[in-house]
Amino acid sequence: ATLVAFSATWLFHSYQWFWIRGTFPIVWSDLVFWFGLGLVVMINVLIETRLGRRRSLGKGVRTLRQEVIHGLKIAGTFTAICILWTIWSTPEVEDLGFLWQAVLNSGPVDVAVLVGIPLGIGALGVLFGGRQREVSRAGPGSVRIEGGFWREAAMVTVGAAALILIALQPGLLTPISPQLADLVKDVKGRASLNAADVERLRRGYYEDLGDITRFNGELWTVMVGEPPYWNVGDQDQTRTRTDAIRMDFIPSSTAVFKGATRTINSHGMRDREYSVVPGPDTFRIELVGTSHDMGAGVEDGETYENLVEDRLNAELGPVTGLTYEILNFSYGGYTPIQKLETLRAKALAFEPDLILYAAASNELERVFQPYQLRWLAQNDLFDQFPDVLDAINRAGIDTEVEAFDSNEEATTAKLLPYAEEVFAKLFRKFRDLGERQEAQTALLLLELPNDNSQSLAELERLKAVGEEDGVPILDLRGVFAAVSDRSTLWIAPFDSHTTAAGHQMIADLLFEKLLQSDLVPTKAPGAD
Repeated sequence: ATLVAFSATWLFHSYQWFWIRGTFPIVWSDLVFWFGLGLVVMINVLIETRLGRRRSLGKGVRTLRQEVIHGLKIAGTFTAICILWTIWSTPEVEDLGFLWQAVLNSGPVDVAVLVGIPLGIGALGVLFGGRQREVSRAGPGSVRIEGGFWREAAMVTVGAAALILIALQPGLLTPISPQLADLVKDVKGRASLNAADVERLRRGYYEDLGDITRFNGELWTVMVGEPPYWNVGDQDQTRTRTDAIRMDFIPSSTAVFKGATRTINSHGMRDREYSVVPGPDTFRIELVGTSHDMGAGVEDGETYENLVEDRLNAELGPVTGLTYEILNFSYGGYTPIQKLETLRAKALAFEPDLILYAAASNELERVFQPYQLRWLAQNDLFDQFPDVLDAINRAGIDTEVEAFDSNEEATTAKLLPYAEEVFAKLFRKFRDLGERQEAQTALLLLELPNDNSQSLAELERLKAVGEEDGVPILDLRGVFAAVSDRSTLWIAPFDSHTTAAGHQMIADLLFEKLLQSDLVPTKAPGAD
């Protein structure tokens, strides 16, 4: 009966996939999880059937040895479930190899956590899980000892209430441990998913609908709530290129994208019209970023770069006699490789004075995007990016197209240790390209509404790269600090791109940073 129950669970779980997707999966990890768990439960059932539970009219007294064994059993059960869950959520055998390597590379603190958590749960189970259920015999005449019920019920109620209160107000933990308070905030914020998680889960096999429900319930909630027309505008406004840029906008096109009108100018930018050669007395800034910088989900005039441009002209224009322009070369999903190529193939022709490289918290993860590597392989473009090619070779990855089609997660995991090094080299080339045309480069660190403390730590790594290269840093971390519920800055409950209100906050802080860093002229030419 136990095996039948677990077999039925696996069958109906797979049928749910079949009902949605039209294919019935036979996956080794499913079989190991369901039947492995079923086998363990069946063995336990057989043991209890043969040995039975000790029954006594009096209150049973456990020895220290029995308590230790009981705690180890609880810890072992918890560990077994964690291992089975890991197998179930890792369909590729190669990915399990990476996890095993990470375990082998664990330091003393990691080992203490890995061993301490199961043992701690076992100890808690011994201390608080000993509900007395012994009876003298079955049937109406059974004698049940209820002495510890109310004490245990009270402890469970108080414990649950405390956890609920902490979940609602993580700040209560700050006087005890600020780090613990931040951890609770991050756990609580899992429903909002940071940019890196969304990018990872949407990529590769995580794009499969079954895997979305399987690995992340929050992402499933996000994606099923997304209307079918939400991203349709991309189909009407994008085109494929043959160079490393891969994709860009169709010039002079207009469409509704993520609920807002998106107008592309004659040069293929989501921006106003500009001449290729700047006019006299013009200070020209160029912005190279991704969808948040392009302004996904807000109207044409509501992007932060447009707001900053308007304010520069309104407040500084009358003082300096200059016209300020910010040309937006951003495009959704651009990697550091694409940003470098965009500057080289498109943006430099517009003769900028200042170039802003916009980077978000997932910038390092984007260095080795599988779709970008696949594109470089398909079009024989790796020779244009020797630093990327060198990292791929050192990671032991073949540069044939098939190598980036088999297991994207495994490929990304192999290359991630080289991400910061390669990003630094790509960014340095980005800076050098600007300097050759006497344009200054600055690194713009953009905080997103769904960033958490871990995401902001990634921005610190990018900041270190910029400081090493000696470029100005426009650090916008903390831009949303005054907003208690940052999900109100999402354009939709299922889309974490920044709202118009969020773009206004970014624009205000960016304007201040530009003036503080002396990156834009604030006085008339020749004035002291």
